[in-house]
Amino acid sequence: MIEPRVGFIVYGVHKDGLKDPMGQPFIDEAVVSGTWVWAAHLVGAIRDYATSGKGLMLWTHPGSQGWRPVGGLVMHGGLLEIGVAHKFVYGASDDPEAIGKITSYAQAAHLKNWLNLSTLGTFGGRGMGQTCGVADPSQWMRMFGVDIDSRDTTELIRTAQAISSDEIKELAPRLQKLFGKSPDPGIVNERSIRLYLALKKIVQREKFDFYTIQSFPGLGDDYSATCFAQSMMLEDGYGTSTLGDFNTLLTVLLLTKLSKERVYYGDLGEGVLARLGRVKGEFQMVITRATVFEPPAAQLKQRLSECGIPFWPHGFVTAHCDVNKLLLHWTNEYACLGYGSDIFPTLVDFCELTGIKAILP
Repeated sequence: MIEPRVGFIVYGVHKDGLKDPMGQPFIDEAVVSGTWVWAAHLVGAIRDYATSGKGLMLWTHPGSQGWRPVGGLVMHGGLLEIGVAHKFVYGASDDPEAIGKITSYAQAAHLKNWLNLSTLGTFGGRGMGQTCGVADPSQWMRMFGVDIDSRDTTELIRTAQAISSDEIKELAPRLQKLFGKSPDPGIVNERSIRLYLALKKIVQREKFDFYTIQSFPGLGDDYSATCFAQSMMLEDGYGTSTLGDFNTLLTVLLLTKLSKERVYYGDLGEGVLARLGRVKGEFQMVITRATVFEPPAAQLKQRLSECGIPFWPHGFVTAHCDVNKLLLHWTNEYACLGYGSDIFPTLVDFCELTGIKAILP
């Protein structure tokens, strides 16, 4: 979970020593000593600050003391007139809805700032011929400040082959804890473990902030499938995706940073389903609230058989939306799940901050 820092400046108009009709001072000098200014004194500095790309929010606490609506609405109107993007919140400090708006915007701004100057690693090329996950590196740099750095999978295979038996043994207790038993011995499981350890080594060495990997064709044909390695990297908290799918990658990264639990896991709870995509070169994100549930025991066998592959791992999710509308705008087979009801407004704010069209079915 992220805990962003925010800058806080109190502003408004008043007269020193002015009292309200009850005889109390309009201004608590102990709280805001020396910080009260006219809106006009700040607008130039705010405009300059906004060029940094960082988030900007105006918050006005309701009430007459200090002419709060005057300061808030005048600044809000002025910034609208000169075209400075910002969020305006009018609500009390003890109003959960108002505080929620402030929190979600602060988290979204933090995510936007984090992406700037980050490096995205990509191993191999496009996976399984998918057109719906490819990236334009210039667009990613322009919109998010992300540098895309590519690597062939040859080095990944060499690194996996060079993993020592001691490194594999050191991982055994963790695998027993995660899966309840040690993996069965054999070349397939050993290569999967080696690939995971190699991925982690290279990602850390190259200082990739998040990454995507081709999987098929490529590694899956030449060495090992990436399923185990990818699930372990997700468990380690890395933003990642398979098939060279950059749109799923950014979705997973955002959910990983916002979610109370690791993404893709079938635990029970409230959360969000999301998927970033592009339509005619323009980004859009489908976002819906969701609930993860477990069917009654008497229905479980039937529900597992619905997809035709009952032995696959399953997660049962209720999407709180118009499903037909969701399917109309969904652009890939992947559904990325993050846990926490507060993720929804933060993703909406992130879209607004970065110029992504939010689709809320």
